[in-house]
Amino acid sequence: LAGEPQFVCVGAASGGEAALRQIPQVKPDIILLNYVMINWRAGRYINGDETLINLHNIYPGSVVIGTSALPEAEAIMVSVGAVGFIPYPFNNAEVVQILRDIANRYVNTEDKL
Repeated sequence: LAGEPQFVCVGAASGGEAALRQIPQVKPDIILLNYVMINWRAGRYINGDETLINLHNIYPGSVVIGTSALPEAEAIMVSVGAVGFIPYPFNNAEVVQILRDIANRYVNTEDKL
């Protein structure tokens, strides 16, 4: 999103648990969440859908866009609360347009993007 002044990356996390810990500090308006995540807990991997469920339980009303290259990921992420989805490989113009659309719909801003 470099070169897009209306969007600022306020944080990045190595996995879902790290993201959940970071959210109160960075207070993102929109969260991009990958479906395939490297989160190891109690001998198993935790994917983005489980992270999203936990995120909504802890921070209700969070605006989350799912991402993935897996064809089944969009339906899964949307079914657990993602408001949009961006498939890999990314097209920069498409990503910016999706972010604008989501921001205009879900983020309380005085100036719509």
